[in-house]
Amino acid sequence: MPAPLSIIGHRFAKVTVLREVDQYVSPGGRPMRKYLVRCDCGIDKEILGSHLPKIVSCGCHKNGLLGGLNRTHGEANKTAEYVVWRGMVQRCTYEKHRYFKNYGGRGIKVCDQWLRSFPTFLKDMGRRPSPKHSIDRYPDNDGNYEPSNCRWATRKQQQANRARAK
Repeated sequence: MPAPLSIIGHRFAKVTVLREVDQYVSPGGRPMRKYLVRCDCGIDKEILGSHLPKIVSCGCHKNGLLGGLNRTHGEANKTAEYVVWRGMVQRCTYEKHRYFKNYGGRGIKVCDQWLRSFPTFLKDMGRRPSPKHSIDRYPDNDGNYEPSNCRWATRKQQQANRARAK
């Protein structure tokens, strides 16, 4: 029996398959594969392989068709800065987030003004200088996400600032 064809790198509508992340058995006893996909809007999401042929997007397409609900600033799921802000908030507040233990679980918080307002976050941080920049807690890597402790940094800058194993 030939090996199954790899779908890594394939596009389905607005998503691209990045890698296989899991395999589990359905309630009916059938093994099913789960994949990590990246939507054109920048969101990564886990999707069952059987759903890939039917998927359109991570949900951003549906939200856009519904008249922009919850988009008071007009940037939801559209800009890299919004995706960074949402990821930061989720890592620090959502206990089921895959990286919560490294952020919120360690006591790292998002300051109140940023937690409540993406436009305030954007005003304080500005646009990221390039796609190679991401948010970095600096100078205190163990500190909170707040204006006095955050910058846009390259991977090299972040590696120099990362938490050291104790």
